[in-house]
Amino acid sequence: MSSSHQDRRKHARFKIKVPIEFHPEGSRRLRSATADLSLGGCYLEMMFTFPIGAVLELSLQVGHTVHAKAIVVSRELQVGNGIQFIDMAPTDRDTIRNYIDNAVKENLSSKKRPE
Repeated sequence: MSSSHQDRRKHARFKIKVPIEFHPEGSRRLRSATADLSLGGCYLEMMFTFPIGAVLELSLQVGHTVHAKAIVVSRELQVGNGIQFIDMAPTDRDTIRNYIDNAVKENLSSKKRPE
């Protein structure tokens, strides 16, 4: 499933860890960090995974807090979940885009520095 899911991605993923708070409807809030991030979603590494199709409310810390509704699209037991953003304010999407752009630029510039 994960290889076919990977083929359907619309947005490039980046190995960016940002704090995230999430909860499925009717459950308590959990805190973690993303393993990767894109404009379309993220990956959460965690022992206790959510079933595919579970809807989550998310808060990401990318400079400031952005909120999204998301759905679980992949599941690797005791490893993590692939999450797709399904509802997010355009300003929050722009904030994520800017955060990713800046993180990529910083990573590229740090690799160019002589040691």
